[in-house]
Amino acid sequence: MPIIALLAALILFTGPSSHPKVIYGTYLGGRNKDITAALTIDSVGNAWVVGSTPSRDFPVTRGAFKTEASVNNDDSVGFATKLNIEGNNFLYSTFLGGSWRSSANAIAVDSSGVVIVGSTCSSDFPVTKNALQRRPGGGGQGLDPCDGYVVKLDGPGSRVIYATYFGGSDADTVNSVAIDNQGHAVVAGWTRSQNLFGTTGRGASDAFVAALAADGSLLWIKRFGGSGADWFASLAVARDGTIWATGVTDSPDFRCDRRPSGTGGFVIRIAPGKAATCLSLAGEPTAIALDVEGRAYVCGSVVLAGRRTGFVAKLSSEHVDWYTHVGGSDETRISGITAGLPGSVIVCGSSYSRDFPVTRGALKHYPGEGSDMVLLRLSATGGRVVYGTFLGGNAASDIAPLNNTAVAVQADSAGSVWIAGNAIGHPAWITPHAAQRRNHGNTDTFVLKLKMP
Repeated sequence: MPIIALLAALILFTGPSSHPKVIYGTYLGGRNKDITAALTIDSVGNAWVVGSTPSRDFPVTRGAFKTEASVNNDDSVGFATKLNIEGNNFLYSTFLGGSWRSSANAIAVDSSGVVIVGSTCSSDFPVTKNALQRRPGGGGQGLDPCDGYVVKLDGPGSRVIYATYFGGSDADTVNSVAIDNQGHAVVAGWTRSQNLFGTTGRGASDAFVAALAADGSLLWIKRFGGSGADWFASLAVARDGTIWATGVTDSPDFRCDRRPSGTGGFVIRIAPGKAATCLSLAGEPTAIALDVEGRAYVCGSVVLAGRRTGFVAKLSSEHVDWYTHVGGSDETRISGITAGLPGSVIVCGSSYSRDFPVTRGALKHYPGEGSDMVLLRLSATGGRVVYGTFLGGNAASDIAPLNNTAVAVQADSAGSVWIAGNAIGHPAWITPHAAQRRNHGNTDTFVLKLKMP
């Protein structure tokens, strides 16, 4: 083969056009184990990430909502951090919690501010005078959450618009939040309380979805469940106000697809002015996302032949359009999903599989010693893998599953992709001018921004 033809073939196989460009990669954390929960991007491209940390030296900024952690017994406290578009500066960072265990589980941003939700066992959580619920409801045993909470800040984080407990007399948590086109915070989670804002249940736990006005007052709340345990993991709201919420049930009498669904995943769709409808899904959904047309995509994990693998599904209002497994011959978990890049759905998670579907231009073709962070881009029309890569974790096999994973992903229409998760290894994409260049001693949160070709 002539040398020019050979070079052309090599470029075709390994060419930069198929390789995403690293824009920035940074750690975020203190000396103890920092855990990521969720990620969102504001209108100018700043990344907000939330989670929990026991690290008293976690990087917080002056004038934040709560600048010191005062948890007892080495418990964790929630955090929320805003990273600038270059990835080299933390513009805002705060603790969220009181003197007992708390976590920040999800975040949403719009022009009116930032809404953060989570759970807390603190009787001194810093609520505001205008709070919907100024005192904890109680409940929670062992490692259970005690009460949910909702906090709204203005865009810079300089002013607290409201901060409130959200719970009844038993355990409750708020897992997800979205902001609708009227500026209402739509929240979802689960409750064991028989008295959650006037609602009652009949099982071990119920899934709930609620809406709060811009001032934090409760607009409405709905419960879903059967005689067992039911919960929402994630929700999204379309431009027309339609709410999509996904979760898991083990109630044999939970009705879905017009019949008892038994156990497994489900998606509730609440269109304005219409009765809620339900679709069942095999597996345990972890996240849901909508494209610009309001079409829904769900990801999660499912056990097949004793092995956990990932799944991705596209839904319409009446049925599942397609459902595909993603993984390999070893354990794979899919945690985050976005449909922000037109024609694509992008998911992230972790995998042990050396035959995970990596493609030409992958950042890394094989996992580290244990499991590794993974990223997949699929076609929105049929779920075909367009791009797949490991992200380069190198933790030991016994600690990697909990400490080396991509948790959340967001993308925009221009091909920018942000990934957040937990890293205990030393991935090669931490950039020289990162806001935090070094791991501070244990698992740290990370934020990675790529540009897709």
